Amino acid sequence: MNIKDYVLPTSLVVPFGVNIDTFIYLCLLTIFHPLGTWILRFGNFELFSEKFCFTITLLWIIRGINKYYRSLPNINTNRTVLITGGSNGLGLECVKSLNSDVNVSKIIVVDLSPRLEFEHFKKVEFLKFDLNNDIEKLIQQMNLEEIDVMVLNAGKRQTKTISSLSTSELSSILNINLISNIKLLKSYIEISTQTTNKTRHIVVIGSVLGFVGPCKLGIYSCTKISLLAILESLQTEIPSWIRLSMILPGQLNSQMFADVSVNEFLAPIIDIRLLSLKIRNIVNNGENGSFAYPMYGRLLPIYQILPWWMQKCCRWFSGMDNV
Repeated sequence: MNIKDYVLPTSLVVPFGVNIDTFIYLCLLTIFHPLGTWILRFGNFELFSEKFCFTITLLWIIRGINKYYRSLPNINTNRTVLITGGSNGLGLECVKSLNSDVNVSKIIVVDLSPRLEFEHFKKVEFLKFDLNNDIEKLIQQMNLEEIDVMVLNAGKRQTKTISSLSTSELSSILNINLISNIKLLKSYIEISTQTTNKTRHIVVIGSVLGFVGPCKLGIYSCTKISLLAILESLQTEIPSWIRLSMILPGQLNSQMFADVSVNEFLAPIIDIRLLSLKIRNIVNNGENGSFAYPMYGRLLPIYQILPWWMQKCCRWFSGMDNV
């Protein structure tokens, strides 16, 4: 991990502008940065006491220790990466980002149809498969042992209320978003635990909607919170050479949620290109744990324990149910 990762705040994955994430980022660069607080302290700003400066410095030290211990740099070169749902949206951006990574030699994309761009990507090998089908057939087609990094990105969104979903639609969402991921995870971990000579990394693309179920997205949210619970349990079960990262993004500037409108000051839209670069860095640094973007995603678990009337106010103010 580069020294700048320790001395600078985490880079933005949302456009720089009038939103809460930009405001927090600027504060962490200035008045909530150890260097900034001590400069202001010695500049005779009475607002910044020595106690405040020491507290800010201590918090940054704790942050650095956390970054150090959650990371195990991926020493494997010529990596083979598997990406499900890599033909659109965030998955496609991850393919583009990893295609330019010198440590990656092969990218296996699993999706329903390829992109024309793949013809120009020498590292990409496309594998056509519908994740709604029997996932064991896909596992038989691949050599999971050769895969160094598995990115489980494929997902399907619902557009109806739960009561309006047909049985086949319900099964399809559960199969693609949850069941297929569980089976791939299980098979990959079984193979990975048998080889201790190289680092493995599993990246699962979840969603902050795992913490809250908006209108017409209840089953989608159900699959995302289920994945989060499974990965939390897996962290205690897998050996140390298998890294496990859970990405919990908010609304992306992709087609999947193009019809959703929210309060963009509190919930700025994520740039999928910036997020894909962040995911590539997480893989290269071998970082474990959950990563919620943007900032409000880290606070959503608190929403679950708020009084009912406060939850209703939050839903109204955020516009999350305007689907």
